[in-house]
Amino acid sequence: MEYKYQIVLLGTITPISDVIVNLFYTRLQELHLQKDFYKTIYKSDMDKEYKGNQPTYVIYFGNTNSDFEDVDMIARMLKDGNIVLPIFYNKFSS
Repeated sequence: MEYKYQIVLLGTITPISDVIVNLFYTRLQELHLQKDFYKTIYKSDMDKEYKGNQPTYVIYFGNTNSDFEDVDMIARMLKDGNIVLPIFYNKFSS
């Protein structure tokens, strides 16, 4: 079996999502890490691509309307012990 780090993108996918993924792979290249060790998985491919026994980092994109998508998938990711990084568009209020 071939193991890879999984980068899972959930929530409201927008062009900003692609910018973040491209930035991630640019940083890998700058650090001289092999891109082949990482796999990007979008929510539409979760059922066939995600493997619960491989290291996974989840990036969850919120939206400006507070319409939270893929909450059930986030619950599964947390249950599997994965790290979830939330990206949100509203600042913290004081």
